This record gives sequence, structure tokens and C-alpha cells, in this order.
Amino acid sequence: MRDPLTDCSYNKVYKSLKEFAQNGDNFCKQITSVLQQRANLEISYAKGLQKLAVKLSKALQSTKKNCLSTAWAWASESMKSAADLHQKLGKAIELEAIKPTHQVLSMQEKKRKSLDNEVEKSANLVINNWNQQIKAKKKLMMSTKKHEALFHLIESSKQSMTQKEKQKLLNKLKKSTEKLEKEDESYYQKNMAGYSTRLKWESTLEKCYKDPRLVPRSQSSRN
Repeated sequence: MRDPLTDCSYNKVYKSLKEFAQNGDNFCKQITSVLQQRANLEISYAKGLQKLAVKLSKALQSTKKNCLSTAWAWASESMKSAADLHQKLGKAIELEAIKPTHQVLSMQEKKRKSLDNEVEKSANLVINNWNQQIKAKKKLMMSTKKHEALFHLIESSKQSMTQKEKQKLLNKLKKSTEKLEKEDESYYQKNMAGYSTRLKWESTLEKCYKDPRLVPRSQSSRN
């Protein structure tokens, strides 16, 4: 019996969508990494400018006020203003771009895990039932062979058997028939359960791959 999960179209679509979603996650993570480096550079540059502005201001304290010292004082204030702008830009990038993206990715990851767990549970039920069907089929085939062998034995040797021997074999054949009927019914029920389980699994896959939570909004809108 072939693995029921292999050729299922829903399973293929779901796997493709998961790969698509993972690519979206990777893209967002790379973008946030770049933005974080940019924010770090802005903040680091702001700190450097601030230190230089303070250093320049201290140097001007021991200098007589004239047009030259006034110009350098203006340069110091200009560096402080630039430092403040770069500091604000770095913080803005962190608060308005990096933090929201991390929150979305974290939320999407939790939701996808929930969907994946649901799919995995239903898939495991399909596989378990599939294994049960294989065992039941092998058992049924073995019992069928034994039953047929017993039947042929009775048919081929009924002329040479005593009535007692014949009755003994007939009783054995009756028990074999009853056993065969039970195993055949068991195999049938497992097949019906397998059909029902597979439908539930496919329904779960369909529901999950249609669920917008599987793909981040940023990724779905980008495509």
C-alpha cells in the first residue's frame, strides 16, 4: 500500500505555502537585520558627534570670546543638533520599523505553529490508520490462505476420511470461516476509518493553507 500522504494535492500545496511563508520570514528577518545595523550606526554616530560637541565646548570655555570662538561655538551647537537628529532617527527606526516587524513575525510564528500542530496531528492519524490497514490486510491474506488450504484438504481427501475425521475438519473449517469473516470485517472497518481520517486530514490542510495567518501580511502584500 502506498503512503497516503505522498501524492495528496492538498499536502503539496500546504508544503509549498509553508516554504513560501518561510521565505517571507527570512526576507523580513534580513530586512530587520539591515535596519538594526542602520539604527546602530545612527545612534553610534550621534554619540560620536555629541562627544565631539562637548569636547569642543570645553575647549571654548578657556578661550576669549571673539568672532572665531563664536563660529566654533556655532559649530559645536550644530554638531549637538545633528547628534540629536541622528539619535532620534536611530530610535525611530527601532520603534517604528524593527519592533513592529519583530512583533508581527513572532505572532505569525506562534499562529503557524498552531496550524502545523493541527496538520501534524491529523497526518499522524492517517499514517497510524494506514499502518493498521497494512497489518489487517496481511493478517487477512494469511488467514485466507490457511482457510483455502483447509478447504482444499477437505475436498481432496473427503473420500478417504472417516465421518469423525471429516466432522472434525468441518468444525475446524467453520471456525476458520468465522475467523475470516471477523478479520474481513475488521479490515473493512479500518479502510472506512482510513477514508474518514483522510478526509479530515485533507479538510484540515485545506483550512490551514487558506488561513491568512500562515503568511505574514508584509509577505502577502509584497507579492
